[in-house]
Amino acid sequence: KLADNWDLRTLPGLMFSQRNLIYMLRDEQIEPGDVLRKHDMKLESTLLQFPTMIKYRSTRESNYRPYVFWGLNPAIDLATRKKVKIEERPKIRLNKFDVYAELGIGLDNYLQYFKYSTELKFSYGLFNMVDKDGTEYTKAFKRLGSKMVTLVLCFE
Repeated sequence: KLADNWDLRTLPGLMFSQRNLIYMLRDEQIEPGDVLRKHDMKLESTLLQFPTMIKYRSTRESNYRPYVFWGLNPAIDLATRKKVKIEERPKIRLNKFDVYAELGIGLDNYLQYFKYSTELKFSYGLFNMVDKDGTEYTKAFKRLGSKMVTLVLCFE
């Protein structure tokens, strides 16, 4: 607790997610030249997160208390070095570490025996996530960053 309505909070967590990267790929196997096919790359991530947020809560009205929060969320992707299956190629690899700038709104609901919160969080990745391995697939990207919208339900 920083002041009456101000809190500093950290909520370490584990998040399972999937990112879809859709792009056009030259298909030399079918016909040489400029024949393009759509390629949908699924990038699965298991993120270990360590968010540190500043939270401003309004005064409690009845059993509700709205709040806003902002802060930084360092994350480690535990699935970045997972072996790529043959049928999933071509596939780019992402960097293991990112930091997200986060902003969100929420509502605390106070019940008789517990409190639950619903929040909507917007996250923006600050680092370039492409692991430059020298292949033509990673050369095509100058920057690849994360943008997420998350709905969080928290029970206390």
